[in-house]
Amino acid sequence: MEATNIKKEDNETITLKVQNEGTRDFYYTMKRDEPLKNLMIAYCERRQLGDYTALRFHADGDRVVGYHTPKELQLDDGYVIDAWSEDKGLDDKSGVKKEDGRDSVTVKVEKQGCQDYYFSLKRDEPFEKLMISFCQRFDLGDYKTIQFTKDGRRIQGHQTPEQAELENGDVIDAWELSIGAGRGGLGNAIATV
Repeated sequence: MEATNIKKEDNETITLKVQNEGTRDFYYTMKRDEPLKNLMIAYCERRQLGDYTALRFHADGDRVVGYHTPKELQLDDGYVIDAWSEDKGLDDKSGVKKEDGRDSVTVKVEKQGCQDYYFSLKRDEPFEKLMISFCQRFDLGDYKTIQFTKDGRRIQGHQTPEQAELENGDVIDAWELSIGAGRGGLGNAIATV
């Protein structure tokens, strides 16, 4: 009986909203286990934008990739996905997206055993938001058990991308802390892919 409920939930349809500055909102109804690539393609066809890979899609600051499903990302009916062009809305010099008059930066977090994770933060927003979201996404527990580094320098939760001198596209490594790992607090060195 439980398996029937799960199957019914997977076949449940939800309507997602895609918004992009300067265009009318786009609504798309899909199954919870359907790849979001279908939404992306439909959005680009409707807006006559060409290939969907020329756009970035984000949900709550997290980059949405075509193979993701609403069920996997825990998207509910009426959820809003932001879309923007890879080259539009970016400052040519810094590659930083302008959002509501404030700069934002998109970084990639890598951790062995986890898929790459893209996250956008405003330049004056604390990293704690990214850390919490990353740990929740991969069910890693408390974010304080994970160390985030950029080029070997530890990033603290209270720091902002501006304070950590991060730019759009930078890669942040995530490491699990181990008890008794010595002075640095890191367990066995794990090379990120």
